[in-house]
Amino acid sequence: MKKRRILIIEDEERIAFWVRSFFVKAGYEAEAIGDGQAGLNAIMDSPPDLVILDRMLPGLDGIAVLQKLRKFSTVPVILLTALGAEEQRVEGLRAGADDYLVKPFSPEELLARSEAVLRRVYDGGHKEITIGAIHLNLETRSCAVRKQPVELSRTQFDLLATMMQQPDRVFRRNELLEAAFDRDFDGYDRAVDVQMRRLRERLEVNPADPLLIVTVHGVGYRFQGEQA
Repeated sequence: MKKRRILIIEDEERIAFWVRSFFVKAGYEAEAIGDGQAGLNAIMDSPPDLVILDRMLPGLDGIAVLQKLRKFSTVPVILLTALGAEEQRVEGLRAGADDYLVKPFSPEELLARSEAVLRRVYDGGHKEITIGAIHLNLETRSCAVRKQPVELSRTQFDLLATMMQQPDRVFRRNELLEAAFDRDFDGYDRAVDVQMRRLRERLEVNPADPLLIVTVHGVGYRFQGEQA
């Protein structure tokens, strides 16, 4: 079986060496690059299976790298950051990160989060789901609404797939956090709400009056087939 390729974009040589060595010992192919623009070029030349991205890079910082990256690639990204405030975590997710880890971190946690993201992205199975006007292909991770393709971020796709696999079930926010963010703490509720709003903007005929993704006040969300 072909090894998964990990690209580490980190300007601190000690951390880059340490992270790369840990992935190699765990059986992955891994490369470290110390510059944001060079990392973007490397992804364009030979897309990896996962990117580990430092937020505080000189010149082109991690958020700018993510924003540019998402214009041409959906490769999963874990953001490494020394900035752990809620608004900074949400900013990273909005820019396109699939998960994040606050420095200092343990190599075991980084590996566990990386493996969780890789499973979620690449081991979805050969399944398709159609409910109402929404069609998901879990193998190709593609979405169509009324037979028109719709671009979703990794997190948005995972949230939608989780709900569509159990339509009409009410999902609590902590369940959706676990399914799409690998997180289980209260401060992340806002990130779920942000992504649900963005999903509605992409899926609903009228996002202000949603028929597909329904809020269950005080609990969470449920997906229902389109009405009318």
